[in-house]
Amino acid sequence: MKILRKFALLLLLFTLGMQACKPSYMIGYEHIEEAERKYSDGNYKSALKHLKRAEKANYGFCGNAWIGAHNSIHELRARIFFDQEEYAQARESLSTCSKGLAMNRVDTFFIRSYQMEFGKDSLRSMLDTTLANVQINNQNYPFTVRIPLSNGDTLNFALDIIRDQDIIQSNLEEERVALWANRFKATDMYAMLIGKL
Repeated sequence: MKILRKFALLLLLFTLGMQACKPSYMIGYEHIEEAERKYSDGNYKSALKHLKRAEKANYGFCGNAWIGAHNSIHELRARIFFDQEEYAQARESLSTCSKGLAMNRVDTFFIRSYQMEFGKDSLRSMLDTTLANVQINNQNYPFTVRIPLSNGDTLNFALDIIRDQDIIQSNLEEERVALWANRFKATDMYAMLIGKL
């Protein structure tokens, strides 16, 4: 019996030692994975708790690892809010995602949340009246386009450094806006915004 107790104690100490040796950044990823599982099970409250823990975790010294982890956290949080029909909170969470990484997916999700909240026709009307008031940041990265909507909200898009180089390098604001608006109207994103996709 004593041998069995000693073996159990050694096994416990070995397990605890292995947990202590686990890199600290792994803990954050484990919380993200657990939040995904809870989300899949429909347990949103528990998923949000795991995301909160994951947000406080250490992802090491690599900036890309930190950005990737936090984008995953904010995207999952946005999906939870979207499923609960809390569209403004979904957009708020999406707006904290780092620009340039997976922006097409984030922008698409952003648009869907606007459509669900305001309706496609209302969004199309707001967009049509404000497209000429686009504000383009071509001074510092990330290069972005901001479309102010008539209800006070904004739609924000990331410019593609290669495809939109002419927009980024243009010194004339009217030229930048016209170039971007023409290009934007030919995209799936615009078709989605006006309800054609």
